[in-house]
Amino acid sequence: MNAFYVIVSIPILLVLAGFNHAHGFTTFGKTPTNPQTQAPPRQVPAKSCGNHTDCWSIPKTSCVTEPRDHSKKSCLCGDNRPPANGQCFASHKGPYHMCDSDENCVHGATCVLMAGASTNQESPKHCKCTEGFVPRDGECSGAGQLITSASLGLLLVALCRILF
Repeated sequence: MNAFYVIVSIPILLVLAGFNHAHGFTTFGKTPTNPQTQAPPRQVPAKSCGNHTDCWSIPKTSCVTEPRDHSKKSCLCGDNRPPANGQCFASHKGPYHMCDSDENCVHGATCVLMAGASTNQESPKHCKCTEGFVPRDGECSGAGQLITSASLGLLLVALCRILF
């Protein structure tokens, strides 16, 4: 009886072992040996400008200094990037961008009348960093908050030394 089990089980084991390698020889779903890489989308340069009126043809842009080349001004979106296919997707506007209200501006900035503008309702306004904040990379960085954080850190270290 044992010989019967051995004779029957050996072919079954060989068949099962053969199926283990069968999936490697399929031609369906074969990955190419030389995968093609797609070219990254080309960034179109922003339109050059002299003042904000040059940018009115492109919605949600303002004439601001280029972040990489401070000698040039361009029509940029609120995040200081050129518009993609003529559209801006930034939810808030950085310093020196045109605005209608404080809600349009990034954290730490307010919408104020531009210097030299009259005080009527239709006067141009732009986002300006509030006191204690400085414009950096399209945001208003809190220099005052940094000092407060450093002071708080020193106080915490001193308190730990006293208690422990």
